[in-house]
Amino acid sequence: MDGIPAKLKELRNAAVPKLTVRAMAEALGVESSSYAYYEDAKKFKKPILPFDLAKKISVILGERGVDPSKVMQLAGLSSSANQTKLPLPCLLYTSDAADDT
Repeated sequence: MDGIPAKLKELRNAAVPKLTVRAMAEALGVESSSYAYYEDAKKFKKPILPFDLAKKISVILGERGVDPSKVMQLAGLSSSANQTKLPLPCLLYTSDAADDT
């Protein structure tokens, strides 16, 4: 299975016109080395991209013919129903009203 860095690079290379790492970094407003970190499998080992970064990348690549949902999948969002693939924490509601009796 390809990791996030390989998939991200594949999506960037699928853009028309093709984007270099430097061009992607400029479009994001970050240094080339900062963006390159996410495409380096030796450095980026997390299971998902940060959501805000994926959102920005999806806009940039979406303008160049790449399906934005494919980028958002790298942030853990499912292409169907935009639900996360990772479990969400449960919030428990407790009422102090029972203590008032």
